[in-house]
Amino acid sequence: MQSTHPQLSSRRSWSFGGPTVLCAVGSAVVVVCLYFLAWWPSDFEETRFLDVRSDFTSSDSGNWFDVFWTSFYSVGHVLTLAAAILAPLFVERRGRAQLVSGLVVLGAIWQVVAVKGATLINTTAVPLAGPIVGGLVVLAAIVWSRAKNAADA
Repeated sequence: MQSTHPQLSSRRSWSFGGPTVLCAVGSAVVVVCLYFLAWWPSDFEETRFLDVRSDFTSSDSGNWFDVFWTSFYSVGHVLTLAAAILAPLFVERRGRAQLVSGLVVLGAIWQVVAVKGATLINTTAVPLAGPIVGGLVVLAAIVWSRAKNAADA
């Protein structure tokens, strides 16, 4: 028997359409720019995020802003990775479950704040452009999905 209740029917069906693909692309951009692309030109010895992240995991000032940006280098990048993996699965869901996709946008903002807080110099465009572009693409997927869900209702 098919349920006519909107919440029950939305919980049982997974939908993978255009917003899911767009969200997967945005999430992939965030992850690839974070872990795989070089943050510094090739003439530097350590060029990727994982090579240098341990240099930024602690702050001596005790200022709340310093704790915020340094926490990205210790645990924030893992949370951003988890959100990027889960986001395409939840972007087309109805209700609060769709908010999981928004965590990628928050992770991207956190990365931009971390890069600006660490005052990284001589970097490529990857540490800033990657999360900005990826976060905007995920945000577009969320808006598209919400519009699609509103049209279906």
